[in-house]
Amino acid sequence: MQKLTVFAVLITFVGVPASAEEGATTSQLVCKAGPLAKTYGATDWLVYGCNDEHSLVFVSAPGSRAFEFVFILHYKTNAKYQLYGEGNGEKAFTEAAFKEISTLTKADIDALVTATKAK
Repeated sequence: MQKLTVFAVLITFVGVPASAEEGATTSQLVCKAGPLAKTYGATDWLVYGCNDEHSLVFVSAPGSRAFEFVFILHYKTNAKYQLYGEGNGEKAFTEAAFKEISTLTKADIDALVTATKAK
């Protein structure tokens, strides 16, 4: 049942065409690589890599105080990223995770993308 929830969330938030005006192509962003179990903001997250080889999706793990919440770390251009999230997790925990995820360096992000492919 947990995998179905994660899959539905990924389709809902990530399976939309990227905007051409944002410098991306019009292909869909699909994030199925992984997941990696990670902790951000003192809560558990499942991290998925995307088919653009740069973007990541962070899904709060079932049972986490941040559940149900999703962050998308979307690659724009020139190593610029946009982090945004949506969901109903406890605000204190999702804000703490947002702060921690937003400090990831390009090298950190690249390492996560590579690690999701190995799963």
